[in-house]
This record gives sequence, C-alpha cells and structure tokens, in this order.
Amino acid sequence: MQGDDDCSSQISNHTTDRSQPNFQVYKRLGYSSLHLSFEDLPVALQSLFVKHYMNDLENEIKEHGWNRIELNNLNEEVYRYHVNMPIRKIGYASYYSRYNHDKGLAVFEKRQQL
Repeated sequence: MQGDDDCSSQISNHTTDRSQPNFQVYKRLGYSSLHLSFEDLPVALQSLFVKHYMNDLENEIKEHGWNRIELNNLNEEVYRYHVNMPIRKIGYASYYSRYNHDKGLAVFEKRQQL
C-alpha cells in the first residue's frame, strides 16, 4: 500500500434494514493495490459475504490488474475455502498470516511473467 499516490476509500454497506445490526466492509483502492478490511464483519457472516462478493471481486481484479490485494481481518477458513483458489487462478501468489485465534491478513501479489 505504500507509495500509492492515487488512493480512494469506500465503505460497502450491504445492510438495508436499519432495525438490524449494521456491518461494514471497508475498501481502499490505490493505483496498484486493493485493500479490504473485514474488521467490523463478524466471523459468522464473513463466509456469506465473501461468497456473495467473489464474482464481483474477480471481475474487478481482472479489470484493474492490481499488483497487490490485501484482505484484512479475514477468517482463515474463509480464505482457504472461498478466496484463495479463485484469486490464484487469475494469476496471483498468496499467503495468509494469522494474528489472533480466528482472523488474519490474506495477501495476494501478482505473479511476474517470465
């Protein structure tokens, strides 16, 4: 994320019923990077959100061709079962770094073409 001069932030709020709890996913776009933070989204809802969002995310990745994609506060099971392979198939290398018992940072970096 460092060195990105052109950077914008968005908040994706998919709650429409105001009587229900409000959960947000934060999205930060840079010239060559994407950062999504699932900090406010409970682990129990991450799988549902990611399954719903993956098709759009794959299309955005193909369109923008970011060099680095970070998914912060992501549950390891969601990373393994819903996120890792679809993004790797597009041409990214990945790793996951856990920083507490149920969440961590998933990083995807574009593979260099030889």
